[in-house]
Amino acid sequence: MKTNLVYIAPFMISVALMAGVAAMAWPHHGARGRRAFILFCFAAGYWSFTEGLLYLGFDIEINFLITCFQYLGIVLTAPTFLILSCIIFGFESWLKPYRARLLYIVPLFTLIAVWTNSYHHLFYADFYTIESGPFPMLGLHHGPLFWVSVGYHYLLLAVAFFLLLHQFLTSSGFKRGQAGVILTSLFIVWVANGIYITGHSPVRNMDLSPIAFSFVALSFAWGFCRYNFLDIMPIAKAEIFDGFDDAIMVLDKKNRFVSINPAGEKLIQKSFVDVSGKKIDEVIDEGTGLVLFQNTISCAF
Repeated sequence: MKTNLVYIAPFMISVALMAGVAAMAWPHHGARGRRAFILFCFAAGYWSFTEGLLYLGFDIEINFLITCFQYLGIVLTAPTFLILSCIIFGFESWLKPYRARLLYIVPLFTLIAVWTNSYHHLFYADFYTIESGPFPMLGLHHGPLFWVSVGYHYLLLAVAFFLLLHQFLTSSGFKRGQAGVILTSLFIVWVANGIYITGHSPVRNMDLSPIAFSFVALSFAWGFCRYNFLDIMPIAKAEIFDGFDDAIMVLDKKNRFVSINPAGEKLIQKSFVDVSGKKIDEVIDEGTGLVLFQNTISCAF
């Protein structure tokens, strides 16, 4: 049992971290991204907790049951991460509410497939005991539906990766720094998941992914603390900014678009997603009928 605790501890530390950062966000009612962030922390924390339970020395049938319960956390992480990234970095126009709900359809069918596996064996062909490690572990033969689920979640993480990379390459200031930190933590997730999929975990079939996702949550929390993303003033400013009738375009020192309000989008007939990171002279030309004065409409960071 003492040997097992060495492997359990990192997962339980991850659970404690997730609970802590979720508690930090909880009081900020109305903050953009708050609910998605708390859901992400729950998913990663729950996944980590159930992974830790697998090293308590239960028999193989109980461990398989724990693995089935574990999927509630697994299937929520990738779609919630993508939604949270879109909210934080201003890509919400890409992800309307109905589209966000659609992201959870495959996770729902994954849960159904896992819990009905005994009838079709398409998710797990069978399970067995691994005796080669420091203690008995659950081994699984994956079926085709498992790989469909894995591919879907990899796709969502890849989309989030390219959104974050675009933000990092085209923005400046705090958004660039935040995107860089999250990209680094996402790279840790790719490495941890690759180690698991290729069978190179410290203990055979040990999944380090939930611990890696805790780094992702911490990277978001770092931005919330450093840049006060969850405070009421940024929320109020955002509401005023979006509701202002006049066009507002915020530029950095290189005259690249940092932000634009809905009135500005209507004026230039382009969305923020289309102009983000572009120089103003690449977006607005003489045909728009606008007269631009250097530094008059820019707010340098």
